[in-house]
Amino acid sequence: MAATAWDLLIELGVRRDSVHAFITRHSLLRDDVRFLDAHFWTRWQRTLLIEYMEEDSGWQEAIDELETLLRKKA
Repeated sequence: MAATAWDLLIELGVRRDSVHAFITRHSLLRDDVRFLDAHFWTRWQRTLLIEYMEEDSGWQEAIDELETLLRKKA
């Protein structure tokens, strides 16, 4: 089974019971802000995301899904 955006956030250290709140709080990411440059990523999270994007880690679909969720307009 492929990893989801929720799985990715948990991998990035977001508590399972806080995933929905994280997505809600950080949605509406502006189009002119690169996903990796979003203000809410910690240095560690950003590094891990870069690592996952550069290698064939199996996380790319989850990363794309998460970016879509965070850019979703109401």
